[in-house]
Amino acid sequence: MSLSKAVSWASELLSENKRPLLFAAGVGLIWYIWDGFNLLKAMKDLSVTTEAPLDYEYDYIVVGGGTSGCLLASRLATAHLYHKDADGKPFKPLRILLVEKNVPDITDVDDPYSLWVLLHSHKPHYSLPLPTLKDRKIAFQTSKRFGGSGLLRPDFVMHGHSSDFDNWSDSGWSYSELKPYFNKFEDRDSSTPIPWGKMGITKITNETEVARKFVEAILKTRTPSPPLSSSSSSKLSLSSSEGEEKQQQEEGEEEKNETALIEDEIVTEFEDLRVPLEQFHKGESGWGASLSSVNVNLLGDRSSVLRQCLIPTFLHFPNLHVRSNILATELIMKDNTVKGVSLLDGSNKSMVHVRAKHEVILTCGPIETPKLLMLSGIGPAKHLEKKGIKVKVALEGVGRNLRDSLVVPLSFSTQDPCHSADGMYQDTKEAKEMAKPSSPWEAIAYDDHAAENGAPKIQLALYSGLLNEYLFRVLYSDFSDLVFPEKYGRGHGYTLFTSLLHPKSSGRVKLASSKVNDEVVVTASHFEDEEDIHTLSRAVQKVKALASGDYLGHVTDKQVPHPLFHEIPETDEDWDRFVRATVLPGQNFVGTCKMGDDELSVVDKDLKVKGVSGLRIADSSVIPSTISGPKFSATLAVAEKACEIVVKSFIGRFLRPSSN
Repeated sequence: MSLSKAVSWASELLSENKRPLLFAAGVGLIWYIWDGFNLLKAMKDLSVTTEAPLDYEYDYIVVGGGTSGCLLASRLATAHLYHKDADGKPFKPLRILLVEKNVPDITDVDDPYSLWVLLHSHKPHYSLPLPTLKDRKIAFQTSKRFGGSGLLRPDFVMHGHSSDFDNWSDSGWSYSELKPYFNKFEDRDSSTPIPWGKMGITKITNETEVARKFVEAILKTRTPSPPLSSSSSSKLSLSSSEGEEKQQQEEGEEEKNETALIEDEIVTEFEDLRVPLEQFHKGESGWGASLSSVNVNLLGDRSSVLRQCLIPTFLHFPNLHVRSNILATELIMKDNTVKGVSLLDGSNKSMVHVRAKHEVILTCGPIETPKLLMLSGIGPAKHLEKKGIKVKVALEGVGRNLRDSLVVPLSFSTQDPCHSADGMYQDTKEAKEMAKPSSPWEAIAYDDHAAENGAPKIQLALYSGLLNEYLFRVLYSDFSDLVFPEKYGRGHGYTLFTSLLHPKSSGRVKLASSKVNDEVVVTASHFEDEEDIHTLSRAVQKVKALASGDYLGHVTDKQVPHPLFHEIPETDEDWDRFVRATVLPGQNFVGTCKMGDDELSVVDKDLKVKGVSGLRIADSSVIPSTISGPKFSATLAVAEKACEIVVKSFIGRFLRPSSN
C-alpha cells in the first residue's frame, strides 16, 4: 500500500465526519509506518543471510523457504511459547535452521496486481513434449523467492471440498480434523494490523458490475445436473439459454420451490452476493458462487507467509537461523537414518555439512523435494541405478503421481471499462476515476455437474482484465516467438478461467542426471484420458453460454479470439481442438511424495518418509490428489499440522517426565 493511499483513506474519514473511525485510521497509519520500518530492517538482515555463518548442529533443519517452509520454520522457532514439556514446564527454544537456494527479494510481493510480473520473473520447469497437445511443452512454475509458489498464484482463498481430504490417510487428515489448522493461520476478522503469524483474508471490495453479474448468473440459472455427455445435445447447466428456460419451466412448481429455497438459504442478502463457502468445505454442497475471499488485508497489501510469519520471527527470535543462496545437494545418511544435509554455498561455491540433532524436514515443493530425495539415493531403484546413484532406500513412489488441475481462459470484451486497472495499457480519464477491486481475482464459482463424491469437477474464476499480449507471454511461455496483432487485448473486458479440478491423468518427475544443478525431467500426460478432454471442453462451452446469457450478456460485448485459435469454436469438435490448443497447467500441482498406505506412497500419516528415520516431508508434494481450488491453504494446513506432529514427537522422545 502506498503512503498516498493511506493518507487518502484518512482524508475520506475526515471529510465524511466519521469521527469514531479516526482513531482506527490513526492507528492504521502508524502501523503502516512501523511496518515499513520493520520491513526495511528485515530486508537488511535477510540480505546478510546470503553469507551468514552456519553452526555445526541444529535441532531441526528445514530445507526450502517456500510457502510451507517459511510457516513451519517460524512455528518451530516459537514452539516453546505455546508448548510445555512432559512435566508441564517450559522448554528451551528449539534451534532451527531454514535453508533456501534463492536470495531474498520482496519486490512486488505486496501488490495483489503483481502476479503476472512475478510469474514473468521466474523460469519454469518445462515438461517433455506432449503428443496429446501436438508436442506442446507445459510450464510448471516454481518460485525463485522466499515465500514460495504462493506468491505465483491467484489471491483467492479456498480450503477445498471436504471429500478432497478423504484419501489422505485413515486418521488425522480429514477436513474436520484439519479445520483447526486452517483457522490457525487465517485472520478473517478484518483486523488491522493483522496479528503476527496470521494471513489476512478479506472479501473483495470495490467489486465490478461484471463480478456481480457473474455471481448472479451462477445462482439464478442453476439447473438440475444432467448426465455427462460428449454429444452436442449436452445441456449447458451454467447458461440461461431459451431452451433451458423452457425446460426449467416444465419441470413443475415443486422443483421451482426447491430451487427458490436453495437460493434463499444461500443468499440471505443478495446485495452481498456471497455463498457461505463453509457449506462447500464441509461437503454439504458441491456448487456455488461468491465474490472472492482473498489473502489481501484492509490496507490493500497481499498477506504472505514471508511478511506475516518468517520476517517477524527472524527479527525477534535469534534461535531461528535463516541461510539463503545455499543449495541442498544431498541428505547425510547413516544406516537409513538422516543425520544432516550437505549444502553448496552459492557465495563461494564451497560445500558445508550441517547436522540435525533430531530431524531434517523437506519443504522444497513437488518438483524439488523428490529431486533431493533421489539425489540422496531415496527413490525408484531402477531409475536411480540408471543415473549412477547408489540406492539407499527403494521407494517407487518418489516423483510419481504428479497431479495438477487444467485451465482454459476465455476473454470477453466490454464496451465500458470495468475498473481503473482494466486493460494494462488503459490511461483514460474514466478509467482513472473508477475504483479498483482489492484483487483482480474478483469471483469464483463451482459446478457440481458430473461430480464425484459430491466434489465439483469444474471451477470458474473471474479475472477483471483481458488476456493481452503481456499476460499471454507469461502464461504461454512456450510460445515466445508468436507474433501478435497490433494492440491485441488492449481494450476493456474480463477473462473467465475454467478449471478441470481433478483430471484422471497424472505425470512424473525424474532426474536428468546425478548432477544437482541439472534440471529435472517432468513428464505430463494431459488428456491421455479422453474423459478429461470431454469434461473440460463441455465446461468451456458452458462458460461461453454464461457470458452471453441473461445476466453477463448485459455487460459482455463479444468473445475475444485466442491467439492460438483464431476462429470462434462452434461444434463440439471445434471446442475439443480449442481446449487442446489453449489449455494451461493450473499451477496447483501436488502428489509427487504422496501420503498414504499403498505401494506408491512415500510418507505415512506423521509425514515420515517410509524406510527412513529422521526425515519428514511437509509440503504440497505429500497431498495425494488435487484440491477443489487453489492448493495454498491446504499447503499451509499441512505445515501447521506438521509443526504439531514434530513438537509432540520432540516432547515425547526427548522431554520425558522426570523421576522426581
